Amino acid sequence: MATDNLPSLDNLTNLLITSADLGSVKEAEFVRSIRSDKVKMLVSDNQISCVMLAPEVYNALREAAERVVKASTAAQ
Repeated sequence: MATDNLPSLDNLTNLLITSADLGSVKEAEFVRSIRSDKVKMLVSDNQISCVMLAPEVYNALREAAERVVKASTAAQ
């Protein structure tokens, strides 16, 4: 199932980054961390301002949205 590779949101602390964190990390490390954690959320002014997803998470969300649209269309 596509959801097997989705991240667990039990501990959001590992998924949050700040602008300072973003500026201090090398691009390759940042990309590896997204692939490892599956999701990263950029926090600005104590609010999530951006969400970065690993490709498999993005694809799972897209597939779920397509299924919802198909089910909605079939129900009409």
